[in-house]
Amino acid sequence: IVNMASVSGFVGARGMGTYSASKFAVVGLSESLRAELHRYHIGVSVVCPGYVNTPIQEKVKLVGALSTPEARKRVEKQFSATTLMPEQVAQHSLRAIRQNRAFVSIGREAFMARTLKRWAPGLLERYLRG
Repeated sequence: IVNMASVSGFVGARGMGTYSASKFAVVGLSESLRAELHRYHIGVSVVCPGYVNTPIQEKVKLVGALSTPEARKRVEKQFSATTLMPEQVAQHSLRAIRQNRAFVSIGREAFMARTLKRWAPGLLERYLRG
């Protein structure tokens, strides 16, 4: 079983509470399923990519403090700067299945956020506060 979450599945960012909550839920569900299904030799992986080069940024609804034209430009800039392609996410996902990896963070944002959350959570929190 492979569930798709996001970097927002382990890092809650300002203005993205509902999105982060849904992605945290996917991570929690995946962890629970992995524990429950282990005895049946069923693997469960959760994939958490950062920014992926797709047209999703055109559909993202920004709310609260992020619902400004300036915030929209920042989001579009972050997405346009990424080199991570959907095909790469698929390759990482297939590798996770083969290796029965529980958690896969893909892309520089996901790697940095996960690393900082584990080793320097205060620094990550200061960064996310802006």
